[in-house]
Amino acid sequence: MAISTYALISLAELKEHLAVSSTGQDAQLETVINDVTDDLERHLSRHIVTRGSLIEYHTMQAQRSGLADLRPRQWPIIAVTELCEDTAWPRTYPVASRLTAGTDYEIVKAQRDYIRRLSGGSWASSWPYEGYFSGNGSRAIRLTYSAGYATTAAVPARIKIQAKRYAALLWREIDRKIQGVQSQNDALGNFTRFAAAGITDQMKEALMDERRIELYETGEAA
Repeated sequence: MAISTYALISLAELKEHLAVSSTGQDAQLETVINDVTDDLERHLSRHIVTRGSLIEYHTMQAQRSGLADLRPRQWPIIAVTELCEDTAWPRTYPVASRLTAGTDYEIVKAQRDYIRRLSGGSWASSWPYEGYFSGNGSRAIRLTYSAGYATTAAVPARIKIQAKRYAALLWREIDRKIQGVQSQNDALGNFTRFAAAGITDQMKEALMDERRIELYETGEAA
């Protein structure tokens, strides 16, 4: 199996981490990298390496302050291709509903990138929200954008190190041929119990800021 285009680490990075110099196990190591990538992305509930152009619809909830940030499902934001704000029904997102970057909205780079609505290019404003008094309804905002890290090489070290640690656990199972084995006894009667390789609590804690967790999710994938 070839290594995924969206892999979190490269084959060279994993081999260096495991101190493996031969090429005879490259295919197995690439499979491990793909498995680790899939598992960690499921845990984080987001893509890490970009998948290209995405379309999302957002339904904003009324805030006490009247202001709310639009938080895309994926980050970091690479570029916004189109951002439409259509409060009419049925939704058609016409040319007139398109917002202008720098005037109507701005991308705020943070731990998790978000998009702030602007009024006249200077003051923070509010997005049209769903509510009894608003009359806007759901999916008033359509966002076309790209997000994530451009390549495997661009994935931050804080993510890569956890991917390498997880891959090392999986490789240990394969190398010792103990996949699915819970325990074993040697000739001297020594008993060893094995725990299945997985995302550890330490890894989860280290990746906590990378995980998409929303009490109220405004983004809906196309």
